[in-house]
Amino acid sequence: MRHIQRRQQSTAFGAAAALHLSIAGFAGACISPEEVLMALDPVPDHHLAGLRRIEFSPEEARCCPPSVVAAYLQRERCICFYRLPAWPMFRHVLHHEIGHHVFALIISSKVKTQWTQRAVRRGAPASAYGATSVGEDFAECYARHLRGEPVDSASAAKEAFMRELVFSGAPWTLKEQQLL
Repeated sequence: MRHIQRRQQSTAFGAAAALHLSIAGFAGACISPEEVLMALDPVPDHHLAGLRRIEFSPEEARCCPPSVVAAYLQRERCICFYRLPAWPMFRHVLHHEIGHHVFALIISSKVKTQWTQRAVRRGAPASAYGATSVGEDFAECYARHLRGEPVDSASAAKEAFMRELVFSGAPWTLKEQQLL
């Protein structure tokens, strides 16, 4: 198990806080702990706040359909990989699952409501998987935005939403506990 600690960068909106996150189960796997850290580099620290673990747990794969690669376990604040895809897909899935964490625990309810009511109506889902629910579309858009890919082919509104409301770090976009 590897524990990472890094100081969150101070922003114009507030003081820095410590980030503590454990990475487990990747030693000897086709994706190394160092590659997990590399995939986390573009993620704003405040989006990782409260996330406790990223783990590879192949023994849990028997409990889910073969198409499920990973899941965000909100109660445990953990991203669990059941299967490890090749690097590009691993990075996408990790960023997608972080998107679920951001939607559930980082952004304010006002921002979630705006996503649900406005941004989703203005464009096609980011992917076929994103079409399954508002939360999945958010996670797909989040992952694409983080890597600098177009959010979807038709919606500048979703791209602006990600840039201005999800990635800005402005206090009013965050849940209250994120401001402490």
